[in-house]
Amino acid sequence: MTTEIETQLKKLILDDDFTSIQGLVNEEINLMSILRIANKELQHSNLLAWLFDPNETHKLGDFFVKEFIKLYYKENEYQDLGNTEAKLSVFDFVNLDFSDLEIMREHKNIDILILSETNGLCIMIENKVYAKEGKGQLTKYREYVKNEYSDYKHKIYIYLSLFEQDISELETEFYVK
Repeated sequence: MTTEIETQLKKLILDDDFTSIQGLVNEEINLMSILRIANKELQHSNLLAWLFDPNETHKLGDFFVKEFIKLYYKENEYQDLGNTEAKLSVFDFVNLDFSDLEIMREHKNIDILILSETNGLCIMIENKVYAKEGKGQLTKYREYVKNEYSDYKHKIYIYLSLFEQDISELETEFYVK
């Protein structure tokens, strides 16, 4: 006797769209290289902002932002996230609703600012493709976020880089591999 779950899995395995997607996953395709923008930070940030926005044309909803945050948890050995007293635990994260996400690009020179007023969540992302941190850059951004979004319970600062970098000692919580 076949269970409902088994039936659904069988349908998935035999689905043509699923097979097509599976084929793409098996090959490494770097769209940024194909478009010759692999070294361009603004284009990377634009793509990330588009993917983070649950209301964009990709029709993924909040899937990408949730997967990104899950990756952040894994990279930080499942530690609670944020640098405020009210850190965001994995247990709290899974219950968040991201339908009100607002994505800002180059706001006050911050590459990507992700806001959820409902969740009291502010994620600041500094994206470095090949560049390095500018002197005092992260301190300036952190102070802005701290002051402008003081009523937000969870503030998470992320420094994205293709390569391990030395960043200012004061701002070590920014680094993400």
